[in-house]
Parts: sequence; structure tokens; C-alpha cells
Amino acid sequence: MKTHKILTALVLALALLLASASAMSAEEAAIYDHLGETLPDFTVSTIDGGSFTLSEVLKEKEMVLINLWASWCGPCEMEFPYLEEAYELYKDQVEVIALSVEENDTDDVLTAYVAEHGMTFPVGNDATVGLGPIYATAGIPTTLVVDRFGTVCFIEIGSQPSTGAFTSLFEYFSGDDYTQSEILEELPPIMPTVPAADPAELSAALGVENVANSADETVWPMIPAEKDGRSALVSTNTAESETVSGVYWTASFQEGEGLSVTFKTSTEAAMDLLWISVDGERVKAFGGEHDWTEWVLPMEAGEHEIALEYVKDYYGEDGEDSVWLDTVAVVPAGEVAAKLASQPAYPVADEFVLELATEDAREIVFAGDEEGMLEEYFTSQSYWIVPGETAEAVVYLTADIDPEAAFAYSNYDGETQPVLSGLAGYGYNVSTVLDSVETTGYSYTNLYAYPSADVVEASEIRGLMFFTSEENVNAFIEEMKDEGMELTWSYADGSAPSTTEAAEGEAPNSEYTVTFVDQNGEPVPGCIINFCTDEACVPTVAGEDGVATFSGAPYAYHLQVIKVPEGYEFDTTQEFTADPNGGEMSFTVTKK
Repeated sequence: MKTHKILTALVLALALLLASASAMSAEEAAIYDHLGETLPDFTVSTIDGGSFTLSEVLKEKEMVLINLWASWCGPCEMEFPYLEEAYELYKDQVEVIALSVEENDTDDVLTAYVAEHGMTFPVGNDATVGLGPIYATAGIPTTLVVDRFGTVCFIEIGSQPSTGAFTSLFEYFSGDDYTQSEILEELPPIMPTVPAADPAELSAALGVENVANSADETVWPMIPAEKDGRSALVSTNTAESETVSGVYWTASFQEGEGLSVTFKTSTEAAMDLLWISVDGERVKAFGGEHDWTEWVLPMEAGEHEIALEYVKDYYGEDGEDSVWLDTVAVVPAGEVAAKLASQPAYPVADEFVLELATEDAREIVFAGDEEGMLEEYFTSQSYWIVPGETAEAVVYLTADIDPEAAFAYSNYDGETQPVLSGLAGYGYNVSTVLDSVETTGYSYTNLYAYPSADVVEASEIRGLMFFTSEENVNAFIEEMKDEGMELTWSYADGSAPSTTEAAEGEAPNSEYTVTFVDQNGEPVPGCIINFCTDEACVPTVAGEDGVATFSGAPYAYHLQVIKVPEGYEFDTTQEFTADPNGGEMSFTVTKK
């Protein structure tokens, strides 16, 4: 588990998967190794009394999507409406089959589930097929795509975020242009499902001429809408991950004139942003909650194309997940200065810096890293011993970094902090709680500042690395030996550490113990309880002592008892939340 967090830092800093909570597990890696293989033919009985044979279906359909799931799986239930909606659109070209990996999901159980959830695609149990032990070992739901040539071309562990996620797969693997197997390692672009408005309607809504839709077919349109009594344009890509919704205006500006945009946003701050671009260059961003706001930008003389785009990332949404545009206009030269003076002023620094602001901290330096692995792994500019439970820092932004787009990230909890929320007169305050071996099992904490989510080079990031004591630094030195590094350390002022003793503590995983007893206090073996994140579930079975144990990264897992032995009763519709720090819980199962 020590390597787990090291690799998380590497993934964060270099691959920029900002919401990644952990490195890929061995189980996940083994599953993805099956990409490119031919899926052996199989036949399975379906709950409607029919049968499904892969090879026969592929004679008529252009691809098959196999969904591995279970009736007790919350994330599975969450994605089924999206899958059903996509299936209805593409069922003439593709086939879907949902195979439950739960052996107790009998035909009666599945039939009731399908009726309740309105699923129209084939459904069966995986028991006679055996895909679950191969593809669902890291959690469910798991999605497999088998193309028309019988090749496993796409695997996704976890629930899909939208209908568009499925339709993008269907679109990619269907059609006459698909002539050979292609391996997809990520979802293809989610194509617009909303028709574009007539340019005349767009111009009327914004009050100017020469407004147009994008020529890029992957860009979602903006369409006319009423908002707060205003005639506006609204973005259409709500809840569609990694998409852009935009409108485009061509206008001529005289010397000294400016661009005015009046808008409203209700989005995930720093992540889902309204970007104003001029001639293809992004010049201003807005995210979070902005009520109707006019923003003015000075313009160079000449003709320019103005792009107004709502750009969404992959990871979730906040608020209404929309932006609205009321007007765009040319501001006369005589009015520009006054309008600019009325806009918020942000602190500007000569350099982009993340600077520690905690008192009593001492900087340390490492020696023995001739190959530069520390910098490669952690992307930190400096290393500190910070006594206590938290570290405070300040982000300084240069004029070319938009504070609406910048954010900080701590690997203590995997959370991002929009820097604008910490605006001060001199910069932007950010902070992190600190890991230690004694408290979390991790010897260090990384805090990073990002100029935006569009970072592509580690050199664009600013990072600090924190330890709570000399003993935790020494523990880190021991951990690095497993990575092939023989490090030593000292204080930046040249003084030596006072101890070589390494901190000791429990494993970084949280440990959960759930005890099942009957009304008489006797243990009840065989109960199954689910530990779920928002994306996947892991079932855990109680042993003969009635105890089910689970070890995982600290997280407020959703708990649901999904099965009790015959002769016992329990309300399996109840949901519970685990303490991220782990602990013991007890459930009473009623003996009939």
C-alpha cells in the first residue's frame, strides 16, 4: 500500500488524472490484459425463455455490449436507465446483454428487477458462462464491448456517467466504416443529441448578427432559452462528461473598443468552465456560481471570431451544470476603461508559485537521487517538516493564469480546491490535512497547484511535500528503498536529523468489521454485505463467526446488506454509510 500512494502521485503529476483515488490494482490490470482477445463463443438462457448465442447475434448485429452486474449493485442500477435509453436508439444495429454475476439472482429475481426498471435488452445469469471470474474481479458493473469480429475491444470497470457514454460506444463500433478490430482504451467523444438552432435564432437571442454554430460535429450546440425573464442561449451538454457546448460570433472592432459578454453560470468551479476565446485562444474563464454578470475584454482592432464555450471535464458536476448567455456586444472605446475599472481585480505575481505559509516548518533536502526519480514521481519543488495536523500555503498566479481555472489538489483526500475560494490581497490561500504513518499509514502528503485542468506537462505544476516529523521522513526513506532509491536527508540549513528512527503505524487501509447476530445475540454466518463507492461494489461474506471484514482505502463506503441465510429476515433496502477511518459495526438479523 505504500507503493499505492507513490503511484497515485505519479499518475496525478504526470498523467493528470485528477480524480484518480488509487493506482490501477493488479485485478484491474489483469482484466485489461484481455483487450484484443477473441471472446470465446457462449450460449446463455435468458429470463424471457429464450437463449443468447454470441456468434449467432454477431451475424445480425454490429457489436455486442455485455454488462456484468448484480441485482444488489447500486452503481449498476444507476447506469441502467442510461443503457436502456441508448439501447432503444441503437437496438437495430447493436445488441446488449446484461449478465448477473450473483448466483442467487434467479430468473424470478431478475424478471422482477427487469420489470421494475423497464429494461428491454436480454438479461440472464452468468453462472453458466463464466465471464464474471475473468472480467468482474475488480468490481461491478463492468462493461465489455465485443465487436463484429468477436474481439474484446473495450472494457470499463464502474458505472457509465450518461446515456452519451453508451451511445458513443454504439456509434464507434457500428457503421460501414468499421472494417477491422480497434481497441479503445477510453470512451470515444460523446456526440450531441440536441439539434442545432438556426443561426438567425442564435443572433436574435444574443442581439447581434453573425452568430453561428460550430463546424465541429462533436461540439454540442447552444440553443435559445428563457432564464430569469431573459431571452438567452443555454448550453446543452449538461451531465455529458468531456464535452463542449458552444456558440461563435464574428465581429469587427475599432481601435480602443472592447468585447462585452453577459452570462450566468451554475457549474463545478475550476473544472466545468465557460471559456471566452478570441481567434482560437482562450482569454477568460468562469465557473461555479455567477449570477448575471457582464464581463468586458479590451480588443485589438480588426475582425475577430469570438468563441463562447462551456467545457466540461470527466468528473461530475455541480449546480445546474449549465451556462447561459444573454448578450454579446461591441463596447464603444469611450466606455471600455470605466467598465474595466468596475471589474474585480485579481492579485498578479511575477512567478507562478506555491509557497508554504505555515509557521515552525523546516525545509529539508534529499541526497542520493542521482536519477531524479523524486522529481519524476512527485513533482515537488521543496520538502518540509510541518508539525501539527495541517499545512497552509499560498498560490501566486501570473497574469496569464486565470484564477477561475486554477486549483489546488491534495493527495490526502483526493480533493481539489478552486484557488479563487481562497482569494486574499496577496494571493490565494490553500491548505491540506497532513498524513503521517501514525494516523493514516502514509508518511507524507503532497499539495499541488495547477494553472488549469488542461495541464499537459509536469513542469506546469507547482508542488510541496510535507512530513509531520523526522520519524516520518525516515519512514519515507525506507519506503523509497523499495523503489530502488537509496536516499539520505538533512535540513536545508545544513543541520543533521536528530534521529534515524522511522515512524511506525498501521497499514494505510481502513479496516471494517461487520458482525451479524440474531435477536438472541448468536452469530449469523453467510450474510453478504456490499461495500460500494459511487462507481462499483465489493461484496463481503460473513464467516462462521458471523463476522465480515473488509479492507480498503479510507472512504465513506455505502453499505447494503444484500443477502441473509434462509430462515432469517433483514430489510435489504436499508443503506448505511461507513466511517472513512474504518471501525466495527453490528447488524441484527431476525431469525424466523
